[in-house]
Amino acid sequence: MTDVDASGDAIPNILGDGGSDVSVGAVRPTLPDAGRLFRVFCAVDPVDDPLVHSAVAVLSVWVRHYESRRRPMLGRLAGQLDLYIYLIDCHAEDIMANHSSNLAADEMHYTYGEHVALLTSDFVRYKGEQSSQGGVTDDQALHHHRHWRGFDTMVAAVHAGTVRLKPPRDPSSPRFTAPRHPRLVD
Repeated sequence: MTDVDASGDAIPNILGDGGSDVSVGAVRPTLPDAGRLFRVFCAVDPVDDPLVHSAVAVLSVWVRHYESRRRPMLGRLAGQLDLYIYLIDCHAEDIMANHSSNLAADEMHYTYGEHVALLTSDFVRYKGEQSSQGGVTDDQALHHHRHWRGFDTMVAAVHAGTVRLKPPRDPSSPRFTAPRHPRLVD
């Protein structure tokens, strides 16, 4: 990856600058930003809270999915992904309970856990592109950079109170496909 994209804009290190991550001495816990999650995924930062632990589980689901080269995602993996997204959303809701909320702010279209899952999928694809012949092109790097910055912007907006977290999806809804007993799924 180059340090500058085709338009001359700097592309940050994949590990990020920390942004609004959970840090030592913080008064209140905050939602992890892209840099924090990437540092955990690269084993630079420890897995030190339940939300981050669930994000690592999401990482393992995406790695297994991309390694299988099957489309669409296997039902069992999709169920695991939904379960980990739900756990992330519950932890995010707990974190944000300690922050003042603006009830007039718009609710996000997707849950924080769904955003983490998309970011993690993007991270796995980026790492795969890095190790492929030819590496990461400038266009690919710019695409990933924009996705990561968008995630950080969303986290900052939640903390600023300009948007509200969407509550966790109801596990009893048809959309929620958490894993059932192994003999009952594919």
